[in-house]
Amino acid sequence: MNSAEKKLKRKLQRIKNAKQAMIFQHAELHEENREKEREREESLREAAKKSGRAAAGKIEAPAVWSAKMQEIRNKIDGKKRMAEERWNRFAGTDDAGAMGR
Repeated sequence: MNSAEKKLKRKLQRIKNAKQAMIFQHAELHEENREKEREREESLREAAKKSGRAAAGKIEAPAVWSAKMQEIRNKIDGKKRMAEERWNRFAGTDDAGAMGR
């Protein structure tokens, strides 16, 4: 490996490192913004609690929805439904017929 190849290799490695550093900096920036948003939401909740309006029922807290919670609900509901179908298939109830017929 001659000197020109080494210089090229080092230059390519520096470019790669610079790109990765930029990605990590953006990730840190987004994490900081998310943390600030969480703190702001907590302070708003605390202010609502202190004012007493939330306790009196004047302000209703919005239902918390997240994709992860929905997946969990779907899994739980799906297992229950599948278990009932499985039972009904062999029990001869709920229009499923006996032994799956």
